[in-house]
Amino acid sequence: MDMPSSINPNDLNYIKRVKLAVAIAVVKNKPNDMPAEEYAKELRETIHNRERSWKIEAKRLQTELLTAKQELFRVKAEENIKSNKSVDDGNEIMASTFLDNFLTPPCSSEGLVRDDDGEVSQEFNRNIRFLHYTTCLHNHNKSSPFFQTKEALDILESSLNSVVDHLLENIESIPSKDVNWGIEGVLHVIDSKSNDDSEKNLERNCWRLVQGLLKRALIGAHYRPCQLQQSIIAQVVKLCQVKSLLIPTLKLLTHQIVKLSESLRQHTNKQCELNTAQYENGCHAFEILEELLSLSVTWQHIKGDIAETIKEQLESSLLHISDTFPLFAHYVWKLNSYMNKV
Repeated sequence: MDMPSSINPNDLNYIKRVKLAVAIAVVKNKPNDMPAEEYAKELRETIHNRERSWKIEAKRLQTELLTAKQELFRVKAEENIKSNKSVDDGNEIMASTFLDNFLTPPCSSEGLVRDDDGEVSQEFNRNIRFLHYTTCLHNHNKSSPFFQTKEALDILESSLNSVVDHLLENIESIPSKDVNWGIEGVLHVIDSKSNDDSEKNLERNCWRLVQGLLKRALIGAHYRPCQLQQSIIAQVVKLCQVKSLLIPTLKLLTHQIVKLSESLRQHTNKQCELNTAQYENGCHAFEILEELLSLSVTWQHIKGDIAETIKEQLESSLLHISDTFPLFAHYVWKLNSYMNKV
């Protein structure tokens, strides 16, 4: 195994000596009827299994701790509201409004996300509920300092992180209505505008979700059903209603199209074979860009230098390939027709 070049030479020598000592110990202690290499593989597998078990147990304890924190937060929030009836637009918001809903999903148990054994993924659904109802509590009690505490914001961030992880790891197996519910919960968190510092951390998690979804959306349709592909694209478009997610998404998609144009240019010059998968992925990038540029909210955020940069990159992508790849040129011209509205 190669060592990183940044390791101190003394540390590197020490690591090598430790490896040698371990190798000698393995050879000395192996069963007589087993080759040293086979015994080493068995030991390695045992260590890996123990590590996996430890990680699973650590994850379980983290989940239990977060669940306890969420429940404690809920109790404190309800007590806070009961002691200070909150008025928003002339309507009194009582704690009982949220009491019955916090542990009740807005869909039947048939629609809940299930794991490989068919059991409901309680962690995912509970965290989504927490995002929905705590941000709802916050929005109706913005004057209360309770929702600005570091403890409350840490719990919110941990819950969001868990939802994002689960969506990215299981997007292809989660029912579409539960994906929609999860995305809406993420958007509620961003819209809550808790405070500047926490907002940046929350937005980083949401951008991680957008990047993960884009990575899947830009994979050729032959790798997954078209319906799922369209669903992922729809979720990306929904998330990009937020300015902090919209602009980097536009830049990333434009970059993908520029990269594709460079590849097509190399193919035209007979410098490489046509990468059909990359070409197909580029079509999905065009589709998402068109969806975003057709939204009125987009034009509120991309005026000025941002719009000019995107327009210039799209125009330069056509250099020397418009005749050879007319479909690519058609999509670029179509996107530029949207950009000319700015």
